Amino acid sequence: MLSMVLAQVRFRARRSAALFVAVLLATLGFTVLSGSTETARLQVLGAVDEGFRPTYDILVRPAGSRSGLESSKGLVMPGFLAGTYGGITEDAWRRIAAVPDVEVAAPLAMVGNVPVHVHLPFDVTDSVDPAAESQLLRLYRSWRYDRGLSRSADRKLPVYVYVTRHRLLRVARYTGDVTGPGTVTYEDGSSVTFAELFRRCGNPYGDGSTIELVNFAPPWEVRSDGTRRPLCLMKGSTLRSYQRLPDGRYRAADPVASLQAADRPRFDEPARRLSVPVVASTTLSTAGIDPAAEARLLGLDAAMVSGRRLSPGDTAQRLERPDPTGGSVAVVPTIISTRPGFDQQLVTPVEVLPEAVARDLAGSTADEMADAVEAAPTTAGPEPPPADLATAFPARVGQDTFILFREEAGLPSYAVSPDGGLRPRKADAGERDTFSPVTDVPFRDVRSVTRGVEARVVGQFDPDRLPAAAGLRRLGVDAYLPVRVDGADPRSARLLGGRQLQRSSDPAGYVGAPPVLLVNLRSLPVIYNTDPDFVTGVGATNLDDVARAAAPISAVRVRVGGVERFDEAARERVRLVAERIAVATGLEVDIMTGSSPAAQAVTLAAGAHGRPELRLTEWWSKKGVAAAIITAVDRKSLVLFVLVLLVCGLFLGNATWAAVRSRERELAVLACVGWPARRLATLVLAEVAVIGLVAGGVAAAVALPVGALVGVRVSAWQALVAVPAALALSLIAAWFPAWRAGRASPISVVRSGGASAVATGSGPRTVLGLALRNLRRVPGRTAVGAAALGVAVCALTLLAAVLWSFQGTAVGTVLGTAVSVSVRGVDLVAVAAMVVFGLVAVADVQYLNVRERAAEFAVLRSLGWPEAVLARLVVAEGVAVGVLGAVLGAGTGLLAAVLLTGQTPAGLYPVVAGVAAAGVLLAAVAAAIPAAGLRRANLAVLLSDE
Repeated sequence: MLSMVLAQVRFRARRSAALFVAVLLATLGFTVLSGSTETARLQVLGAVDEGFRPTYDILVRPAGSRSGLESSKGLVMPGFLAGTYGGITEDAWRRIAAVPDVEVAAPLAMVGNVPVHVHLPFDVTDSVDPAAESQLLRLYRSWRYDRGLSRSADRKLPVYVYVTRHRLLRVARYTGDVTGPGTVTYEDGSSVTFAELFRRCGNPYGDGSTIELVNFAPPWEVRSDGTRRPLCLMKGSTLRSYQRLPDGRYRAADPVASLQAADRPRFDEPARRLSVPVVASTTLSTAGIDPAAEARLLGLDAAMVSGRRLSPGDTAQRLERPDPTGGSVAVVPTIISTRPGFDQQLVTPVEVLPEAVARDLAGSTADEMADAVEAAPTTAGPEPPPADLATAFPARVGQDTFILFREEAGLPSYAVSPDGGLRPRKADAGERDTFSPVTDVPFRDVRSVTRGVEARVVGQFDPDRLPAAAGLRRLGVDAYLPVRVDGADPRSARLLGGRQLQRSSDPAGYVGAPPVLLVNLRSLPVIYNTDPDFVTGVGATNLDDVARAAAPISAVRVRVGGVERFDEAARERVRLVAERIAVATGLEVDIMTGSSPAAQAVTLAAGAHGRPELRLTEWWSKKGVAAAIITAVDRKSLVLFVLVLLVCGLFLGNATWAAVRSRERELAVLACVGWPARRLATLVLAEVAVIGLVAGGVAAAVALPVGALVGVRVSAWQALVAVPAALALSLIAAWFPAWRAGRASPISVVRSGGASAVATGSGPRTVLGLALRNLRRVPGRTAVGAAALGVAVCALTLLAAVLWSFQGTAVGTVLGTAVSVSVRGVDLVAVAAMVVFGLVAVADVQYLNVRERAAEFAVLRSLGWPEAVLARLVVAEGVAVGVLGAVLGAGTGLLAAVLLTGQTPAGLYPVVAGVAAAGVLLAAVAAAIPAAGLRRANLAVLLSDE
């Protein structure tokens, strides 16, 4: 039999070559496409290994810290650590650090928002009349925030600017005790007691205190007649005094440093422009850390840009100078971030008061001047450019101090919309007492605490320089980076000017504040006023602060040792550590390994000062994303592998079927001379096996260069597998045709003829009806063509769903997007090859139909059917096969996309419909090829084929 098989292969070269090409293409396609799925999986695993791990693996929080959204959807809101205050003791932190395999356990203790005051310069030169002997300007503070959408005016604390040509005597030094007897000495040598100043000026604050008076010891104006009068502080305002020198320069008469900072005030040098310092306020979030643990977890020491790092020994110290209220002041070393993350501008409209009011200013008491300026008419002056508070408060290392009055702002709560979006609920602010100059619609509950503790800046750090803030990890749950809030629709993005929405100084505002001031964890008892060595006289200790000092830590971030890749061993190691921490502490433990930022739609209600309702996108951390991606890519790899196997098998099966059908008469003759059915089937299988082995060898030889050409990694092992794969595919594809060949009736095969199939006056009369009847005559072949195209349409539907409907990701996260982008190329190669195989199968089905019905077409043409109508008949059959395959493939692909991603976005259905329509169109194009060959053939050729 072997010699007969070889003879058949040699003497039927055209048929053998056609079968060889089919086996070669199917085997090569299977090898390369299988390599593409493995390449895609390796790329996914590489992307996951690179981005699966945030700065820490486990997050430990007090019991009850999880929100409803976190429990139901696994979503952790951005900046959640800034709204959690205490709940974990230092003893619990040490137990966490002692758990085996814990590499780093870094505590974070939120302290609250503290007020910060800075002087912002405003140029009012254009509002000054150079010819006036004395002039008085009034500046009101007006705040712009929410990217300019909100504007809040504050007319309670105006700044008055007094400009005169008369000489102004500035303070030279202070002597004596500022809380008791003492004097102020001026630059001409004259002096005055604090008691005399208080008698001459009155108390602008009405509380019987001299502290504010001596902090702003007034200059004295010397008139042309030699008389001297003090320029007293007006009630509820600030007075800045300037002397216009003969050369046109302006000389400031008010010190820029207070009495408590030094006994010799500091003054600016004369300048050509009149730049007035206006006090602006904001609030900065403060947190306590363990410096050593923070350096190991985040590389905080490497992010220092000036000054020095916070060391483990940086704890509270006593201030050498006395406090005005008695006792000593505790000073806490702190480092400050260069990215405060707020958006707030100070605008100062200018009003010019009558010159008569300015002439009477010197020598008037606070009450007298308040009445005079309130009744006086004003004219508007040119408004100076606004000052951006975020860029205007660079801390001076070693000089700037912040009084740690605290405001503890909680977390917002949400209502869930039917579309899955979130709407923050308004908080019940009640009677708000805040240090912020801006108050708007509250979304957070705020608690205010007064303490007389100072924080002195010893260094600055830049969060962008944190080694852990690179790549995908930057967008994870990170304590020190500003929360990212973007416009979610074109309207909101336009209103925000294409920028992110940032917080204002209002601690009750929606956007959270990252920690900007960091202190040593060991300083917290001093801040909470529970350290007996540093009890201050400002602010009484309350029970809340006693409890806070006992359990000051808000969260502990844990990094597990030995975790390098996102595999089963690493996941189990992290799980075991989390379980041990939960058992040892009884706290709330969450595994953050494999988390990734996920886009969350938020609708923010309109503000109280102009901001309209906004649709926003926030990046919440979704837990378990990496595991979901690994599961999804394993499913996708399995789906693609099965689809590749199906399309290659169907393609090869169709080709083998054609080869066997071309030998039906030959096999029938052998049956007539006594060959049994099993031997006939063996003959067919042997012939196909020989061709398959040869095609497999060729496929193994060219698989590596073809894979490299299309960018798919094909290993040597995969190339060698091509040989047995070709043999197996050939035998599987040939089994059914061989079985049919052995069981066919010899007489019916010998007597069969294509002309008998021609309609004789009954049956369908339209092209479409005849096309459908012809397809029903060969249901097996029709099913093969439709199935091959359906597999390709299914794969194309799945890919299109991921690319368009799911915006390039199967899970809707940053990590998922990165993974999808990295595997898109090989997916396209695989799907494109499957589409080509499917179309070739449709064209092959139609070609075989044309060849087997040659006599039928000849009869139809002899009856007067035009060639164009016959071509339309062939194309109609191809379209019918395409519709069947497209519907089945699109439906299966839609189901696979939903199962793979777990989502059904509205845009998915148009995509599926478009892919199905494209499949039908391509099937029509594939069928047009044999139709064109039919039009070129003449009647004699068709009859000779029969």
